[in-house]
Amino acid sequence: MTRACAPVMHGYAMTAHKSQGSTFYCSIVDVRDLYGMARKSGAEDYHRALYVAVTRASDYVWLCI
Repeated sequence: MTRACAPVMHGYAMTAHKSQGSTFYCSIVDVRDLYGMARKSGAEDYHRALYVAVTRASDYVWLCI
């Protein structure tokens, strides 16, 4: 008997700050999480973190809003 399964890959998560300087094929950005940071730090820090998070992907970016 053989078993057919879809290939499974480990998922990784990191903060926008930790991703600085890295490049990924694709990334998923949880904007809601960054918005929580904006309420504490202000709009300028929010925009900076969002810019960093969105520009890390070389091909695809998904925004969860």
